[in-house]
Amino acid sequence: MASANRPIGAKLAAAAAVVLLASGCATPELAKIGEASKEAAIAPAPAEAAGVAGLPTLPVASTAKPAAATPAAKKPPVAAELPTTPSPAPPAKAASAGKSPDRDKDKEKQKQKQKDKAEDKGSPRAQAELARLINEAEVALTENRLDAAESQFSAIIRVDPTNMAARMGMAEVHLAAGHDSIAVPLFTELSAVTELRARALQGKGIGLLRTGDRAGALAALSEAVKHDPGMWRAWNGLGFLHDLNREWGESEQAYRQALARNPPSAVVHNNYGYSLLMQQRYTEAAVQFRQALKTDPTFGPARANLRLAHAWQGDYTDAIAGAPQDEVGFALNDVGYIAMLRGDYDVAESYFLRAIQVSPAYLEKTRKNLDEVKTRKARQ
Repeated sequence: MASANRPIGAKLAAAAAVVLLASGCATPELAKIGEASKEAAIAPAPAEAAGVAGLPTLPVASTAKPAAATPAAKKPPVAAELPTTPSPAPPAKAASAGKSPDRDKDKEKQKQKQKDKAEDKGSPRAQAELARLINEAEVALTENRLDAAESQFSAIIRVDPTNMAARMGMAEVHLAAGHDSIAVPLFTELSAVTELRARALQGKGIGLLRTGDRAGALAALSEAVKHDPGMWRAWNGLGFLHDLNREWGESEQAYRQALARNPPSAVVHNNYGYSLLMQQRYTEAAVQFRQALKTDPTFGPARANLRLAHAWQGDYTDAIAGAPQDEVGFALNDVGYIAMLRGDYDVAESYFLRAIQVSPAYLEKTRKNLDEVKTRKARQ
């Protein structure tokens, strides 16, 4: 909710935020992301079982002397009597060479097992199954089912730690989940792979942007679109960066590039509209917000920003028309605040009073706005 001590739109941080879609397909992004596991995604493959049997126990020669025959027994001497100190049994032949036949056999089995596994992994059937699993994981990622996507990518990586598609997918999962400290290093590593460089730089740049590293984000995103101009999320991020620096010409160009690559993006239309709103180009901004809602009628940030665009043009009635019941209090307060900034104090006061009646939960903040507008009226 806007208040008297902060700029309009502050409560609508999501409106200008870089909202991400994990895959590069032309599907509208979701503003709200699901919770994903915080565990590290790319784990080393589990070690194969050793499968090596213990060394065989060699026969041990006894050094004990046999008990002497007692006179009472009066047994005749035995011709084949054991020697007093028996000779040790000869060691097994394999021992003299320092090797174990069983151990060698296990090693051969292990090598054959690894060879068979590698051949199976490279078979057409195995490759087709792997492609199917990756596609399912990508779909889950696109649909924002981050837990499912993470689980599937992790399973693929356990079987094949070098699978670049799965590693990229896991990096995108962490980015979508807001785990930027995990995602950025993963993208940095993947950017060394030529065929993945553009997408990896895009992800890295977005992660750096969200952590506040504007210089790093600018470098990564610029490099991404240089390698592949089709990286529309990178263009969207560049537009947001230029907005932060109030570089309106550059931001507009970036948003237009993003829309040229992915026209049905509610997020890009919304961000472009928000940029125009900050430039006081309210009519043009409203066009972008409407386009965002045409693409995704459920996209809340665009709906809220469209209200602001109407209010800044003095269309107060249109600004609150159709507001969902749970947003009426916000709408009345925000429209009243804009009316106050435009000098329409009577209108602003009436909207603040209505907001208090509709949403008592926001009574304190709205009362501050009401006190402010009364103060301004008294100064006239």
